[in-house]
Amino acid sequence: MKSSLTRAARSIPRDFSRCTARCTRITGARWSSTYEDGEHKWSTPLAKQLAEAITTTGPIPVASFMRQCLTSDLGGYYTSTSPTTSDQFGSKGDFVTSPEISQVFGELIGVWFVAEWIAQGKKNEGVYLMEVGPGRGTLMDDMLRTVRSFPDLAKAIEAIYMIEASPRLREAQHKLLCGDNAMEET
Repeated sequence: MKSSLTRAARSIPRDFSRCTARCTRITGARWSSTYEDGEHKWSTPLAKQLAEAITTTGPIPVASFMRQCLTSDLGGYYTSTSPTTSDQFGSKGDFVTSPEISQVFGELIGVWFVAEWIAQGKKNEGVYLMEVGPGRGTLMDDMLRTVRSFPDLAKAIEAIYMIEASPRLREAQHKLLCGDNAMEET
């Protein structure tokens, strides 16, 4: 291992510090607020918004960049209303999650939830369920199928919170979980 590290160290150019300084100057100019990019054509409104944010404030954290790419109203992956991105899930979408493959996954999560409820003394009230990024709501629907087999637990659930950025997916969750009944959004 030592010899491979030595070889790797030898492959670094001797003028490495000069190369680093030159790269820093070039990349630094790209996010400087005084940099002019002229008549750049952006592929999407979101790309333009991101570029403007970086031009104005300098580098942005990866978390901020990803949040914009996924949930921006200007074409975020999950919030876009484009016909080409109508459904990201399932065999025709970009990816498949375990709840979409089989209801068994969600039902087993429901069994775990019941076991935890029993282990904590079978509270009669004050039980809350929360799912972050629930997609279509399939996991919660499968979990609740199991919970309905335990009426005391079902009565103890005071609220179910589903945290979803996409209005289209919130609507799909409402149809799946509530049907025609009203759903309170907070």
